[in-house]
This record gives sequence, structure tokens and C-alpha cells, in this order.
Amino acid sequence: MKDIEKSYIGLMNETYLKEIGFTKEDIDGITSYIQTGIEKHLYTDTKDFNHDIKHIERVLTYVEWILKEKKNHGETLEQENLLRVAALYHEIGKTIGAEEKSHGIIGAKKAKEKLETELSPKELEIVSLLIETHASHEDTVEFKNNFFTAEEKRNIQALSDILKDADALDRNRINYPAPLGGCDETKLRTKEAREILSKSNTFLKEYNKGIIQEKERTKKEQILNNYEKLDAWIEQYLENKKNGKEDTGYLFHASMDPSIEVLEPKESTQKGAYVYAGIDPVDCFTMAAFRLSLLFRRKREKETNKRQIIDVFPGTINKTLKDKYITIYRLPETTFTEYVRGSTSSPNREWASKESVTPLEEVSFEALDLLNHIVKRGQLNIIENESEALKLESVLPNQTEIWDLKKLKTNPNAIKEKEKMRDTFVSYYAKEYLPIVKDAYHTLYAGIQKYSEDYYKEHQEYPDYSSEDEMHIGILENLLLPKIRNSKKIKEQLKSLKDIHNQKKIY
Repeated sequence: MKDIEKSYIGLMNETYLKEIGFTKEDIDGITSYIQTGIEKHLYTDTKDFNHDIKHIERVLTYVEWILKEKKNHGETLEQENLLRVAALYHEIGKTIGAEEKSHGIIGAKKAKEKLETELSPKELEIVSLLIETHASHEDTVEFKNNFFTAEEKRNIQALSDILKDADALDRNRINYPAPLGGCDETKLRTKEAREILSKSNTFLKEYNKGIIQEKERTKKEQILNNYEKLDAWIEQYLENKKNGKEDTGYLFHASMDPSIEVLEPKESTQKGAYVYAGIDPVDCFTMAAFRLSLLFRRKREKETNKRQIIDVFPGTINKTLKDKYITIYRLPETTFTEYVRGSTSSPNREWASKESVTPLEEVSFEALDLLNHIVKRGQLNIIENESEALKLESVLPNQTEIWDLKKLKTNPNAIKEKEKMRDTFVSYYAKEYLPIVKDAYHTLYAGIQKYSEDYYKEHQEYPDYSSEDEMHIGILENLLLPKIRNSKKIKEQLKSLKDIHNQKKIY
């Protein structure tokens, strides 16, 4: 059973859509493209839930928005329909799990195959170039033949810039702090996208609100801001826990996606493909809202055992959760078993199912409002970090770098790609300590690369990093991480910071 695909743009508030310049004809046009994608099952079996049909619909909307702004500035382009086709197909490489630049190359090839009878060879080449370039780290379109005149090349480059910017504008859907989530204005290519960026959070909020309100109309029940139901779930859990029967209550799953009709098993770190659930709705909320443990440290208050989330770089929580909705789904217990293996388990217990799961009911809230509600209930404290030492510790290599190595099995460049992504991350958060942090990551990845290559020489295959139980994971964790984090440079730097800054608030 697969999740139900729909077009949602038509559910948005009409007044809001008019305010940003969209007519009924514009919305009908976007809906038509999405219906084509659904009928052709372009994203039905996607392995990447961040790149589903909803992402495609929003990218198509941003494409239209940028084109409208260009027309307002007196600029028109040729082949705009091919840009829309490319936007519809641009993530099909992700449906088979392709990563980084390769998903553009694979997607371009798949799109050509699917569109062969619908477009001319020249049109196919344009669509292919747009799809391939959208996933490239380079902005310049790489023309591989003499199909095009100089003027045509300039036009294709302009179309490519629009697609890359439209894709980037939807990065606010990703529930990670910048720069892993969110859109970097300095990397946008068109002035129109830079103008739209300040409105993109509101657009995503209105898009998701339309989904929630349609569910309310269909199910004839309150979903949005139903704190009464949520509080009843929390109280039931607390009562069960008090009576030693916490496993006999409900199971829950929290998500930033309010559209879920069926939960499908998804890949996660080294665990494999499961639907995950928990018995405590507050715990489920914190797992969904605070996805990057490096920046959102989880602790328990010693005396009361109350949850604490430390905002390591103060302000990150607000930036990450602003204008987002979070939905808590109540699930049937029948297909779940408790997941207890290894260090990637939730600290507060979790359940897993290898089968599709249909939620029984749900409640949705603006994420920051829900956070404030849970804090007021006395079940969570948010602490703003004042320690420079903790900031440095948070951006140093940790075990999650090693858990993610399963990609090596299918992508020999996975380590280099991971190192490049981490370089962007630490450059954003660790400007003051960049040399020491970069050196730590370089040591880590060089060590992983050497271990992998030595293993390959002996066994004619790379180590299997696909399971958290694999011996290779333990070897790397035990050999590399302590060596890096206990290096003389890092220990001296941390000691100097702890001498300067008061640690009482968080330690």
C-alpha cells in the first residue's frame, strides 16, 4: 500500500494566492502538471520523502512565481513550457535513491526515456540539460553538442538558473537548521528568487495549512490546534506510566508533513527501512522537531528527570521551527515491535514496523506554538547555551558521521561528498574554530578512507557499513573518534574555553 498522492496547491487560501499574484488559470496549470506526474507514477515509489510530489508541486509554483516576476521586470524567455516539464521530472533520479550530482545525471536519462515520444530530440536535450544541471554544484550548463546557437544557450542558462532557484526556495521544507535546511540567499542566481525568498516561509505555511483544513473538511473533525485531544493523549501516557502500564497505551508518530495518509517504511541511518513510533507524544514531538542532535542537545534534569533541549547556538530553534506545522499521528499497535538494538535507538524507547501503517487520527499545530504549550505543561525546558566550549564540542566529529557510511556500498565517492557537506556545516557554525574543526574532520575522513581501502585490498570489496551491528562501525567508532576528540589541540582549546565560560547552566 503506497501513500496517497494528491495535488494540494488548489487547497490554498484564494485570497493569499491572489496577493502573491496567482490566478485560477495559474493554479489549474500547476495542478495539471502534478496530475500528469501522479498518473505516470513519477514519484509514487520514491525512496526519498523530502523529494516527493509535494516538493515537485511547490517547485513548479516557484518556477511560475519567478517567471511572473521576470515578466513584471519586462523579461520574457523562450521554451518556458520545457522549464515546467523539467521541473516536473527534475527529482526522478531520487526515486531510486541516487544522491548528490548523480541524481541529476540519472534523472536526466530517465526523463529522456519517459518523454521520448512526446518531445523532439532538441527539446529532449533541453529538458535533460536542465535536470542534470539542477543537481550540479556548478551553475553553468555544460553543453555537450552543437544543437544550440549562442542565443539558445543563453536562454537555456536562464531557464536553468530559474529551476535551480525554484528548487532552492523549497529547502525550507527540510526540517534541519541552516545550512542543511533553508535557503541561502547568497547562492540564489536570480533577483526574482531573492525577492521571493522572504515570502517563502509564509508560502510553505499556507500550503500546509490548506492540507490540514481539507483533512478537517473531509473527516469532519478538528485537527488544527486540537490541544484538548493532545492533552488527553499525554495524560493517558502519564497515567499508564504511573501505574507501570506505559506499553499498553497508544503509539504515536510526529512529522512536519501534515498530508500523510499512509506511513511507509523509510530508511534511517543504519537501522534499515521502518515506520517509527513512540509511546510518549511529547517524546515523538521532540524527535521530529529537533532532528540534529549536534545543535539541539537532549538532557534530563537531575532532580526532576524533566526533558531539556539545549539550543547550542541560540536562536536556531526559532529559525528552524518558524512557520512550520507539526502533526502528531496516533497509530494502531498491531504491526509494531519495540526497537532495542544499538546506539541509534531513541533514548526514550521506540517501536518499529516494516509494514505500511495507516494512522487512526491526528492533530496538527504550528511547531513553535506546540513547543510553547509543552513547555507550559512543565514537560520540557528549553535552555539557551552560554558556553563556547559546548559550541565547539557540538561541531566536532561524533558517531553519526560513522553511522551514515552505508552509502559507501553503492557510492565510492560517499566519503568525499560527506566531507564536503560537513565542510559547509562547520564553516557556518564554527567560524572562530575553523582550522581546528576542519583538521578534525579531515583526520576522520582520511581514517575512514584508509580503513575502507585497506579492507578492499584484502577482501576485494568495501566494508559493509549497512548495519549498526556491523563490526566495522564499532572499529571506526572505537579507533577514530577517541583519537580525534582527545587530541592535544582539541583538549587544550576546550580547556581554555571552559576556563573562561561558566558551565553551570548546562553541565
